[in-house]
Amino acid sequence: MRTTTSILIVIGLLMCLCLPLGKAGTGLSSSNGNPSLPSSTNLNLGTATADVNDSDEFLRNAIRSRDAGQDYSQKIDALLKRMTVDEKVGQMTQLTLEMVVTGHDQNVQVDRAKLQKAINRYGVGSILNCYNQALTPDKWQEIITEIQKAARSTRLGIPVIYGIDSIHGANYVQGATLFPQEIGMAATWNPQLMQRSAEISASETARTSRWSNLESLK
Repeated sequence: MRTTTSILIVIGLLMCLCLPLGKAGTGLSSSNGNPSLPSSTNLNLGTATADVNDSDEFLRNAIRSRDAGQDYSQKIDALLKRMTVDEKVGQMTQLTLEMVVTGHDQNVQVDRAKLQKAINRYGVGSILNCYNQALTPDKWQEIITEIQKAARSTRLGIPVIYGIDSIHGANYVQGATLFPQEIGMAATWNPQLMQRSAEISASETARTSRWSNLESLK
């Protein structure tokens, strides 16, 4: 009896190992060998098909070649030579937005005394937006523009690097589109869907930062 049972177990294991994954009822293999959602799953998300490249190849194909444009290396070198040690330290310092604003909810305002201390006194070069709620695009433009105006008024006039986390949507912007976390989006095995969600996030984030036209701040 034990011998018969052992033989049956071995045969069962061999059948499982030799059976192609795509036919084992898992639905985790597409015709090109890349994982995909089960065919019975209808999510209307345009799941991966045989002509979808892997992520690395897709990224290489998606990157558009750009004109090198103007070379700023000499201008940057000249600027670095003019900077003091304190200014260089300040440029490498990042503060969170809460350190230069006051108020709550939709009444948040830039605290000019705090901003002056951070930008004009210590030369802080970067501010990270990690505020705990969503504001309107107009409100964000007001806040960011005031920060950039302060930076432009310094001795060297170097704009602040303003960091915004829009990892799965412009979640700091009222009315923005939010997407699942990256691990959830990756589970769709759909690079085109990921690219489109990134385009939407970029567009909705850009609405808050029209200050990027620095000519308007002079």
